[in-house]
Order: sequence, then structure tokens, then C-alpha cells
Amino acid sequence: MKKIISTLTMAMVIATTGFAQQDVKSEQIVHKEKKVMKNKKHDPIMRLESLTDAQRAELKKMREQNREVSKPQRERVRTVKEELRMKQTSDSPNMDEINKLIDEKHTLEAQIEKNRAAQGVKMRAVLTPEQKTELDANMKARKAEHKQMKVERKDVRLQKEAH
Repeated sequence: MKKIISTLTMAMVIATTGFAQQDVKSEQIVHKEKKVMKNKKHDPIMRLESLTDAQRAELKKMREQNREVSKPQRERVRTVKEELRMKQTSDSPNMDEINKLIDEKHTLEAQIEKNRAAQGVKMRAVLTPEQKTELDANMKARKAEHKQMKVERKDVRLQKEAH
């Protein structure tokens, strides 16, 4: 009997250690991702090393202008989302009102996306052909990096599920 209990205890210790190692591995990958992304600015165009001071100033000005233009739209999207949550969880939800809010939210989000696309086109117009090539290469590398991180996260998640 004592032999069975000690064997079961050892099995539990080994299993617990294995699960703990998987959690550590998962945390390490997430930490690596955060560290990699923290070292990169969100705007890939501003990371170009070949930008002149004049280009950098003009791009920054364009970004600030777009932020100011889209600020009321972003705030309205937040408000609409809040109203939508309230209406959906009310005791007597009105589907006509809910549908109108959903339509408004999507219209605003589409307009924000269109503004973002127009800004991207304007900002690229400031770049030289060599800088555009550099930007495209950077964005392609960043996309590949994101894809690799996603694969690593999925692998860790599958390993966790297997145990």
C-alpha cells in the first residue's frame, strides 16, 4: 500500500513539474513578444533610418492632423459601443435601435479606416523610392515576425492541451 501511495505521489510531482514548465515556456514567449514589440514604434514609417529631419517633421505633422480629425469619430464609436451594450442588456431591448447603433458604429469605423488609408497614401508620397522600398521590406519582415510569434503561441497552447 505504501509503495502505491509513494508511486502516485511521485507521478503527481512529475506531472505538476511538467505543467509548470509549459506555463513558464508560454510566459517566456509572451514576454519575448512584448519585448520585441516594445522596442518597435507603432508607426513603421517613422522607424525608417533614412528619413531626413524635414521628412520626419512633415510626417509627424500629418499624423497629428489625422489624429485630430479622427478623434471625434473615435470618441463617437466608443459612445455608440457603450449605448449598444446598454440597449442589448436592457430588460426590453429594441432591435430597431440596436440595429441603427450597429450601422452607425460600422459607418464610423469604415470612415476612420478610409481616413487611415488616405493618410498612408499621403505619407508614402513624402518618401523617396528607396525609402518606400525600405518601408515595404520592414513591413514584410514585421508581418513575418508576427506570423512566427502566432505559430509559437499556437504550439505552446497545443502542448498545454496535450498534457
